[in-house]
Amino acid sequence: MPATEFSGYGFSGMVLPQLDLLWDTAFGFRFGLFISAPILLLVFAVPLWLRRTARLIANRETWFVILFTLAFFLFSSASQYGRLQFNSGVRYIVPVTPFLFLIVAGVLLQLPSRLAIILGVVGTYWSWCLAMYRDVEQGWGVFESLIHITTEGVRLPWLMTFERLGYIHNATWWSACVLVVSGACVWVLWKMKLPGRGATNQ
Repeated sequence: MPATEFSGYGFSGMVLPQLDLLWDTAFGFRFGLFISAPILLLVFAVPLWLRRTARLIANRETWFVILFTLAFFLFSSASQYGRLQFNSGVRYIVPVTPFLFLIVAGVLLQLPSRLAIILGVVGTYWSWCLAMYRDVEQGWGVFESLIHITTEGVRLPWLMTFERLGYIHNATWWSACVLVVSGACVWVLWKMKLPGRGATNQ
């Protein structure tokens, strides 16, 4: 990649892991993994996922996930290019997410059903807000997406672009309409009796 202000650090931007960058990669307001996807915080419920009945993966795979995640965090905290994420959100540490969720899913299975559902709904809403509003450079970073979507209503980025170009007015209203129509279409398809649906294998 082109030279940046961080290229002069260490070997082409690679130095020993930096504690401040490690913290920001995990919990920073602008690109921290556990702030961008707080449901992954359940991975810290160690007593729950250590139970054999809670595991979706075997002991060897569990330790692979843990060591892989730690290695990724250490590498990301050593690469000074990670500091460039302040204006674009979490990127470099994203590959560990599906691995961590294998442990998180086991924890969710150990929780009371209502609590697990609430956490799932909150996690989905959090991710939705972050996907719809990506200006993490200003103010409270990731929390700005929650504030704007909750107070200003739903939005779809492509409709916001149409509004800025002058093709439509009130993109929030159009976004709500698109979501309602899409939800209705999904519900109709779900309820349709298609040939072969419900048939059992002989």
